[in-house]
Amino acid sequence: MSKRSSTWVLVAVAALAFSAAAVFSTWTASSEPASETGKSRTGLLDQRQLALDEPAPDFELVSVRDERKVIRLSDLRGKAVVVNFYASWCGPCRQELPDFEIVSHEFSDRVVILAVNAQESPASALGILRDTGATFPAVLDTNGEVARRYGVRGMPSTYLLDASGVVRKFGPGALDADTLRTELRTILANAR
Repeated sequence: MSKRSSTWVLVAVAALAFSAAAVFSTWTASSEPASETGKSRTGLLDQRQLALDEPAPDFELVSVRDERKVIRLSDLRGKAVVVNFYASWCGPCRQELPDFEIVSHEFSDRVVILAVNAQESPASALGILRDTGATFPAVLDTNGEVARRYGVRGMPSTYLLDASGVVRKFGPGALDADTLRTELRTILANAR
């Protein structure tokens, strides 16, 4: 085989390998929601990046309290949503979860608090909720995919969404009940 022929064979093999990798990547990283593909999957449902004043990246994750239940962020539209990333080892999380519980009852007709546990066992994720008396919905981000997309750099981290699912405020650090109330009142007032 001539040098020129072997070069073309190598180019053809490389192109074929690249095409196969691209097809496999597209197939395994489908951004279609599980309900549209007929498959049961959890995690990110779209390719949006987190940005202030833009729709939050959608996800669906398994409930901490019932592994048969999946909660989808976009299903909560119509109410403001507090997405709170927490961990059982996080001292500030333990401090803020009881305050979030109080606020969840005060605003229950207009706000949903959704706690997201990143990369812990279901037992650990549920244990801190029980210890702190938190009864609002909580889900498991078992591989950390959602936390990465949301840019979580520390625990706790909280993201405030309006009733349309648009990110209005976010940041790391614990929030007390008064601060959370104030932020939610602002979001709710601006929605009118």
